[in-house]
Amino acid sequence: MSPRRGWALFGFVLAVVLGVGVGWSGRELLGRPDEVLPAPSFTVVTVAEDSVSRSFSLGASAGWSGGASVVGGLAGTVTRVGFSGARSVRAGDVLYEVNLGPVVVGQGVVPAFRDLQIGARGGDVSQVQNLLRETGFRTVKASGSYDVATANQVYAWKKSLGLSPNGVVELGRVLFVRKLPARMALDPAVRVGAAAPVAARAVKVLPGQPTFTITLPVGQAGLARAGQDVTLTMDQARWPARIAALSVPDQDGSVTATLGPAAGGESICGAECERVPVAGASGIPAVIVVVPKVSGPTIPTAALRVAADGATAVIDESGRVIGVTVRASSGGLAVVEGVTPGTRVRVPPEGR
Repeated sequence: MSPRRGWALFGFVLAVVLGVGVGWSGRELLGRPDEVLPAPSFTVVTVAEDSVSRSFSLGASAGWSGGASVVGGLAGTVTRVGFSGARSVRAGDVLYEVNLGPVVVGQGVVPAFRDLQIGARGGDVSQVQNLLRETGFRTVKASGSYDVATANQVYAWKKSLGLSPNGVVELGRVLFVRKLPARMALDPAVRVGAAAPVAARAVKVLPGQPTFTITLPVGQAGLARAGQDVTLTMDQARWPARIAALSVPDQDGSVTATLGPAAGGESICGAECERVPVAGASGIPAVIVVVPKVSGPTIPTAALRVAADGATAVIDESGRVIGVTVRASSGGLAVVEGVTPGTRVRVPPEGR
């Protein structure tokens, strides 16, 4: 074999070897990658015993709207006030003192307009006789006639008050209001050292309880409904209440909620209403319950399946459909009936 043919044969063999190697490496480097398993179309969560609720806090206002005023009639200088703020009073309670002598409250519809003594007759006499019965100085019913027995009873009553005893009830010694007991407040003009009101307002009869309201900004107005529970806190006192009514939205979208007593209650503040100043109060901490606290088997709301007919269900890990009833939901969680804690359910129920 000539040298030229030898080199040609060597080149042919080398080319074949290189071709085989390149083909193998190309198949190894450029061939299809290993097949990736498909990702699961759902996750699984375990039903757990828990609770859900929702509320928000705002400031409430309280005010003593309405009421009637009572004028005074005893001339002189106010030497003592019986109380400050609003207070519930009964027949015979001292409101204030004039010239060191008490002015008391009695029940009646006839305003005091004269001195009362033996020989007087009328509704104002009956009112004084009823006051004497309320305070323990008379035992028989009112007759409307100011007789000697009445004068003797007045003598004993005035002596108990520290007054110079006689049988006369002078004008202004008793201020009459329509109904007792009643919540009352002294007029600001009735203060120690000031001239006693004679034909001017002396006290104000307040309503049975203050009016409580909450202004709901547009962000919270849509969450409020009549009947929702509200808890007010004032001076460490906690008062349960409910939203009784909602106003129409203002121009800025805010709504005013008027509060009423909680279910089964007669008053929001009860015997503690005296904590509310006569001038009213604002910024009273109030918690409005949007979703009451409910406990039970709890799942993410994303695990719920709602059929066209409104039926609600979950699908467990094996694919079984379990009908449930939603008792409450808030914050992406739902408390349900129909599934037991420990059950593993799909989220989302139908997969992706």
